[in-house]
Amino acid sequence: MGGDEAAAERFLGTRAETTMILRSNLARAGLVNEGRSFQGTYVGAFVGDELEGLATLAWTGNLLLAGGPHVVALTEMLAAHAPAGFRGILGTASEVAEARRVIDARFGSAVRKHHHEILYSLSLADLVVPEALSRLAARAPNEDDMALVLDWRMQYSAELSDLPDTPEERRRQRDVLEAFHADGHAVLLCDGMTPVAYSGFNATLPDMVQIGGVFTPPALRGRGYARCAVAASLVAARSRGVERAILFTGNGNTAAQRSYLALGFRPIGDYALVIFE
Repeated sequence: MGGDEAAAERFLGTRAETTMILRSNLARAGLVNEGRSFQGTYVGAFVGDELEGLATLAWTGNLLLAGGPHVVALTEMLAAHAPAGFRGILGTASEVAEARRVIDARFGSAVRKHHHEILYSLSLADLVVPEALSRLAARAPNEDDMALVLDWRMQYSAELSDLPDTPEERRRQRDVLEAFHADGHAVLLCDGMTPVAYSGFNATLPDMVQIGGVFTPPALRGRGYARCAVAASLVAARSRGVERAILFTGNGNTAAQRSYLALGFRPIGDYALVIFE
């Protein structure tokens, strides 16, 4: 699809809230796949000159969907580029369900987790900043923090998807963290000198960001640290001109839902995440 970037941007812009990772990756790396961070193999469904569906096998090994009525065809096309299958699927709940049927039939992949998520949106003009943030410090993580942040990332991945803590998985997750930290937008929240929570963006555009990877160590939960970390990252984003934030969290994660509602987020739809063995 090299050369179709403008068509892809127009199409994804019509479903901006549900395609943030696709939109961000496209803005960062275009449609050409040279095996680098944020790149992927893209396929599109065109009717005449108009793009009506898009999907990618992303650099992370995940299938990212914006397929509309063409999910089945696009998933089948990308399956030919993934002889070992996909690491996961992300998209709206209905699209993920359709793609999973194709993948189950072709690969018989065992599912580690199938998360049903709530999609939230917030105009940053309406961000409610916790008063507690004034007593805490937020900064970008540096190289000296990487061992701690990677340990937290492994705990986050284990909680989210039961991923094993292996040397190979640590290398993969470190690559992801380094890619996301390159723009300096991640936040490490500290209480005094002690790091207590992390928040980052898994997708960024000049006017919109998507929250991802929020983590507080289990022993420190229930104190509002995650809420403050997310708020700090959004205050910084607002200062750069970002106008809106998106995130998704599990239907059953009531603690996270309460935190996000308290910040001003409101539910706007559904989302789904499948992680394969």
